[in-house]
Parts: sequence; C-alpha cells; structure tokens
Amino acid sequence: KTSRTEIGRLDAILKQFLQAMRPTKPERQTVDLHQLLEESLIALSPELETRNIRVELDLVEKLPDLDLDPSQIKQALYNIIRNAYQAVDQANGEISIKSAATDYEVKLSISDNGSGISPEVMGAMFEPFKTTKSEGTGLGMLIVRRILREHGGELEVESEEDIGTTVTLY
Repeated sequence: KTSRTEIGRLDAILKQFLQAMRPTKPERQTVDLHQLLEESLIALSPELETRNIRVELDLVEKLPDLDLDPSQIKQALYNIIRNAYQAVDQANGEISIKSAATDYEVKLSISDNGSGISPEVMGAMFEPFKTTKSEGTGLGMLIVRRILREHGGELEVESEEDIGTTVTLY
C-alpha cells in the first residue's frame, strides 16, 4: 500500500514537472478574467471554508475581455490562491483580491496576511523543487510564471515576513 501511494505521489510530481518545463501553446479564447477568478474561488471554496479564511474582493466594475487560455489561467490563479491560504493563520486568515485596468494593461493582485516569504526563499522561488512545504513540489510558482509569460504577461511578488505576501499578475 505504501509503495502504491508513493508511486502515485511521484507520478503527480513528474506530471507537474513536465507541465512546468514543457511549454504548451495556450488555446486562447476571449474571456472575462473575473469569471475565471470566480471559477477558481468556487473550486477552492471547500479548503477556504474549512480553514475559515475570509476572501475580500475589490474588483473594478468591468475588465476588458482578454484573449487567454482559460484552463491555464485558472491553474495559475489556483496555484497562487492555494499558496496564499496555506500561508495564513486559520484564526484570522484573510486573502484580498483586487483588479484594475488601464488602457494598456490588466492587473490582478492577490494578497494574504500570512507568514510572508524570507529573502532567501524569495530568491529561490522560481527554482524547480525548492519548497518550504512538506507536501510541496516546488513547481507551483514556476508554472504560474511560465503560464503568464506564454500569455505575454508577467508577475511580481512582494512579501514581508510576518506581514504577508502580494502576487500581482499583469
């Protein structure tokens, strides 16, 4: 039984690694980023509710429709939100999500009031297999960055230990 479990775990890590390393061409559609965010939050709602984490939304009325691969963008949002809820204290955990748009870019920021990221860990954030989690593979943020770059976007991570982290997608 243990070996079967370990084989399953290694298989999952290998699939994630291949997904992180092998660029897949986005299958683009015209989509509403707020809708993808909502679908991601619905998928994660059981974990968020179990952990008693409040999600505050500060979204602009209407974002322009974007030419994106919905499943890839949802994967990126899922990875970031999952990191956020794993970093927060269950007693007062909060994730806030803001959107904004200008004439030339759309911005989505996901902030948490969690443990924050040390400068050492921040420096290794996009290195494969570097993780601070016992169950982590160290591929989540690498996948997020690859997805964003394949869409012509970028991400920025700001963090302060014991204060929290903000990941902004452009």
